[in-house]
Amino acid sequence: KMLEKFIQQDGMFPQLIDKMRITCESGGTASGLDDLDYPCPTDLPSLMNIIQLKIINKIPIPPEILEQCGNMIAEVEMGLLTAISRAWLVFNSDIYIWNYETGGDVAYFDSLNDTISAVGMVVPKRDVFQPCIQQLLVLATIKEVVVFGVTIVETQDQKVGGELQLTNDIIYSIPCENITFTIIKGTASGRIFLGGSDGNLYELVYQKQASWWGRRCKLMNRSRGVFSFLMVPFFISDDPVASIVVDPSRHILYVLLNSGGIDVYDLGSKGDSVYRIASLSHNLIVHSSLNIVRTIQYTRIFDTSDFAKVVALCPLEECDSAHFGVVGVTETGVRLYFSTGSPPPHRPSCLQLLHVRFPPGYSSTSLVFKQDKLTKVIHKSGSFIMATTNRENCQDKIWCISSDAYPVKPSVFTEDAQCHLLTAPVVSIGELNTNSRICDNALLTENGLVGGHLLVYQQNYHPDKFALLTHQGVEIYEKLRPVDILAEMMRDRNGPDCEDIKKYFADHGSDQACSMALILACNNITNSQMAEWATRAFFLYGGDPRHTIQHLPQQTLLQYSLPQGFKPGTMSTPLGDKNPMTPITRQVEAFTIEMSSKHNGLYLYLARIVRQIWLKKLVVKTLLEDGIQYYVSSVSVKQLTEKTTQLYGLKVFLDKNTAQSGPPEIQSYHDREMTLSSPTGMRARIQEAHSQEKASLDGLKSLVDHTAQVLGLWKILSDHQLHILTIDLTKEQKEQLEMFTFRELILIGRELCSVLISRLINLYLDDQASVDSISARLREVCPSLYRSEDAACSKVNEILLKAKDDKDEEQKMLQLRQAVKMCKEVSPHINLSSVCKQLTCCKYYEGVLEICQDFADKLDPHNLAQKFLDHGQLLDDTPGNSAYHTRISAYREVSGMLDELYHQSGGPFTNINTSFSFVDNSASSQPQQPSMSNI
Repeated sequence: KMLEKFIQQDGMFPQLIDKMRITCESGGTASGLDDLDYPCPTDLPSLMNIIQLKIINKIPIPPEILEQCGNMIAEVEMGLLTAISRAWLVFNSDIYIWNYETGGDVAYFDSLNDTISAVGMVVPKRDVFQPCIQQLLVLATIKEVVVFGVTIVETQDQKVGGELQLTNDIIYSIPCENITFTIIKGTASGRIFLGGSDGNLYELVYQKQASWWGRRCKLMNRSRGVFSFLMVPFFISDDPVASIVVDPSRHILYVLLNSGGIDVYDLGSKGDSVYRIASLSHNLIVHSSLNIVRTIQYTRIFDTSDFAKVVALCPLEECDSAHFGVVGVTETGVRLYFSTGSPPPHRPSCLQLLHVRFPPGYSSTSLVFKQDKLTKVIHKSGSFIMATTNRENCQDKIWCISSDAYPVKPSVFTEDAQCHLLTAPVVSIGELNTNSRICDNALLTENGLVGGHLLVYQQNYHPDKFALLTHQGVEIYEKLRPVDILAEMMRDRNGPDCEDIKKYFADHGSDQACSMALILACNNITNSQMAEWATRAFFLYGGDPRHTIQHLPQQTLLQYSLPQGFKPGTMSTPLGDKNPMTPITRQVEAFTIEMSSKHNGLYLYLARIVRQIWLKKLVVKTLLEDGIQYYVSSVSVKQLTEKTTQLYGLKVFLDKNTAQSGPPEIQSYHDREMTLSSPTGMRARIQEAHSQEKASLDGLKSLVDHTAQVLGLWKILSDHQLHILTIDLTKEQKEQLEMFTFRELILIGRELCSVLISRLINLYLDDQASVDSISARLREVCPSLYRSEDAACSKVNEILLKAKDDKDEEQKMLQLRQAVKMCKEVSPHINLSSVCKQLTCCKYYEGVLEICQDFADKLDPHNLAQKFLDHGQLLDDTPGNSAYHTRISAYREVSGMLDELYHQSGGPFTNINTSFSFVDNSASSQPQQPSMSNI
């Protein structure tokens, strides 16, 4: 319950629409004009020296390319292909591609005859090309669009990276029909969209098989319809497409026109269709912006000069915000937040401006942005990276606008703005593939995907990295997470023992700061010094549990003034006004325990490890090549590895820094009340708070250990092809597997875990493989789910199966004796019936007798069953009766063996009496009663 409380708490962070104070009554809002929107750096001296956007590498353009371009380098077209870590440069009809991370693998292609106008790299559609085609290179010239297949061949030299190779022949080629394409954009499903100089959106539709017309590729105008080419000469627009962006989570495509207008296309719920649903011109956008900002009070009146045209679009995925679809950024840095209608699962229906966010410079405390002209922008994880230029002083800058450095507060949209000077204008900004999409870290709720604040998923998320391409080369920048900011502060101050760190914990809330400190302390990648500092900060500023007094609303009691001569035992009429009620007001106080931030930080850290999979189903059904449905894990092996690594790190931290003791004894309610009312009540309350916190942390340790073992087991099962392990499960077990979430597997799934472990061991036995390695692995990963007794039983089964087929009688006997010895070592934790049947099949009858006798003696060490018989089987002798039936159950396996022998002898089959006397072999004083040794 405590864990789920913190999982729910993480889902209650204020959303973007809350920070913007947008309600049904308010309509559109604006921000960025108050001092609190962009605080002055001197207001937070602890963060003044922290650079949130750090340059980590700078790679120049390869010299062989510079030699070819010469002085024309500043005039050529360039771009980034971040999907394959490449940059490209077009010089007339030639294109150069190189690895921007290493500066090597320069590829040069000159097979085209016309000037290249657009370049794009797209993931191919499934089942259209051979598996060796990993990407499609799409090139648009003034006459045709051509498509090449791309393969990245791994090389042994890791410094160079993979080698890029193109197919020898062009895969597709289609004429442009007098349209110059300015932009190429692909989707995750392999669709290829092109923006034309006529302002229309086109799609290059391709397929594996030739169509009825004999073509495998065609160019379709998605803005006007299928007959658009018949009208091209009469409807040529002078407003070309400037950029195309796609929201992969909601399957929405946005087109930005050169004039600043925006078109919205719905690609369908599955991303396989396309419809234009809304369009806003630049004039309409400016008009809507002015209507919003004129409703707020400011020192001057806004006009159209404050709203330049939109020059960039940043799509917001569903987990970024359910209410906003795209952000348009103007040349002056103003961000315009648009909605596309009702939140998912509804499809987009409109494009409506809801919020205007002004850049730094409008408030008196922030840096001046509005004098710069924005050229490029990218958005990730709530942060904006913007490139600007100032032609008056020839100064180029890179801006980082983010709220990560500030605590999360409702109805407050506070951001930090930092800028750094550049030596050349930015041509392109791209995101490096260091992370999965934010939506992969989101929770699926009734309200759709909820990604939450970066604080929630930063421990599962590496720092974002961005590539800035200039005519001098590529600069790689890293955006710090909140936990990285804390690490930088401790590094700059040589530890946590300073007022700045103390204030950081206080400003962000010590619960959140303690959770961040745990990321550094539990991460095995963190250097030992930083881990030590983080651990010290955790205990230094994590506080202690305490009792707090909660003042409940005042209660007013009404006391009647009873009349003289009132007799309770007689009937009377209601009291009249002569005896009014006297109000008595009492202040009610209640004592509540407030756990320390250390306690809350630990639970927060665990909650953020498991929140992504906590309510996720264990398996999903899938169709494999044979057309049969199988179960596969809903969580990848890579993700399970990350989770178990984090859990083991937390387990090591808990084992190292908490005392090993059981839960404290809790006083009775009466004794506790007496203690609290005594003069030493405060000390008792503090002691009780510590006791309850310790009990909670003991439960946390057990939960962490058990969760790590369950997820570790699930990873082993996934490594061994889960779909094969689950084939022979019963119908009930399969239904349970389908219904269970990881929460249920962890909390109540021990029986299911045992079944799956048994299937895994049987898989090895069926293949006649040794179980030693898998048993050792299971014992290492999940010792409480797979005990040493289980490992011994698995080995016994392996030995018995080998002995059954062994032709060497001497060797067979040695194996059988070894199996019996191992059984006796772990008895009574064995499947007695299974072992006895296998020994009977091997005709080792003495082993059956030994195991049954040992099994019975260990379950009844004091021979209570014999005493139960000696005293006439008294009904009130419950222990004796239980021991008697236990031995009967064990000896029934012996009778079953004898029945089998008698049946094999060919005589008439009769059941052998299973009534045995239970006498210790070493002290048998009644020979008239048969003992186990006589049988």
